[in-house]
Amino acid sequence: MRIAVAERVERAVRKSFPFRYVLVIADQAILSGTSFATSVVVARLCAPAQFGLYVLGVAVLLMLRELQYGLVTGPMAVLGSMEDEGRFARYVSPLIPLQLVVCMGAAATAVGASFVAKKMSPGSPLPSILGVLAVTLVFVQTQEFCRRILLVRFRLVRFLINDGVFCAAQLMALGFAVWLRGHGGHSKFSASDVFLCQAGAGAMAMFVGVFQVRRCITLRSLLRREPLLMNWRFGRWNLLSSLCALAYQQTVYFVLGALAGPAAVAQLEAPRLIVAPFMVVIMGWSNIVGPFAARRFTVEGLAATQSYLNKITRTLILTVTLAIVPVAIFCGRIIPSLLGRAYASGGAVLWVWSATVVMMAASSGYGAIFYAGRRPEQGTLSRVAAASLGLPIICLLTFLWKVEGAALARLASEATLCMTAVWFGRRLKTTNTSHWEAMDAELELAERAV
Repeated sequence: MRIAVAERVERAVRKSFPFRYVLVIADQAILSGTSFATSVVVARLCAPAQFGLYVLGVAVLLMLRELQYGLVTGPMAVLGSMEDEGRFARYVSPLIPLQLVVCMGAAATAVGASFVAKKMSPGSPLPSILGVLAVTLVFVQTQEFCRRILLVRFRLVRFLINDGVFCAAQLMALGFAVWLRGHGGHSKFSASDVFLCQAGAGAMAMFVGVFQVRRCITLRSLLRREPLLMNWRFGRWNLLSSLCALAYQQTVYFVLGALAGPAAVAQLEAPRLIVAPFMVVIMGWSNIVGPFAARRFTVEGLAATQSYLNKITRTLILTVTLAIVPVAIFCGRIIPSLLGRAYASGGAVLWVWSATVVMMAASSGYGAIFYAGRRPEQGTLSRVAAASLGLPIICLLTFLWKVEGAALARLASEATLCMTAVWFGRRLKTTNTSHWEAMDAELELAERAV
């Protein structure tokens, strides 16, 4: 009875286009608020060095998410946009073993790094953080895989419920850990405690997600290779693009940590934390616009999709700019009151991060056409250019000016990505769909053989 009611609600949501955006905005508000609250708690309760280690751990999680997006969930957002439920089940089921391989490989790498760190630095907290992180990423990334399936199939109510379970469980576990450390006579609150809370929340949301997507999976198709080949042919460009994104987005933290220590990483991250909700909204906007644009391209073609993306991108840029300028103006009061006086000197860095956020909005919008239009190689070229410029600039400016140099290097990389996305997007006059039609025909023949 409850399942039937949920299905009727979701059918109504799919017919109501504005309500889709309401649910997506609500979902991103939950995610953004949870991430923001967690980081604020860590920044206020932990020393800058411990906060810096937490930031590096989150960077590892984001790196794995980019890898997963390149191999699994990114291609699924486009190739899984078919209407037929049975065909989608036969497509997505073989991706489950690939998802497990990615998660287990990353967990094994984290465990190995933990042993190496323990041998090299016996008294460092890094080995324990890496050990907890190995468990965290398995649960969190499996939950991410399930929620992406719900998003691709436009099961937006269940999508919102899944993220709500994860965020509520994480905040409750975090509150209990803070109380336990403060009143239980135990040691001080640390980054390891945060990742342990995320692991528990991820496990709970993962089991909920598996239950939610059970009808989208067929065990008879788990070992089929045609969907994997389709993902690879499309995702190889997506994977290279994701690796390039990692090069200029996350490398800056590790370079700064190696040159100036974890405390300097905290000084770079604290101002970014003030504008982080805008970044989360932009990423969520990109995630939801991708399937919408892919479906519009399938029905209406390239020109209509470009017009649609250009219109909503301009709206996004204007909205983000108007919202973020007041935050930057009053940063001198916001930073110390929210994060503590240890980060009060980060006003200049916050202005740089604000400009970076505006560039992120532009590059996310103008770059969406490459994947919706099934021309991922064009988007990859944009990120290759950004990474090629960003890596040497990150190393040079971080070596010269440490925290300020790292922030400027990040802005330069994002500006390069934005300019190249606009340049390649304007020259994307036609798209060769014969290759993708051949892939669809190959999958259809394989299904008939089964």
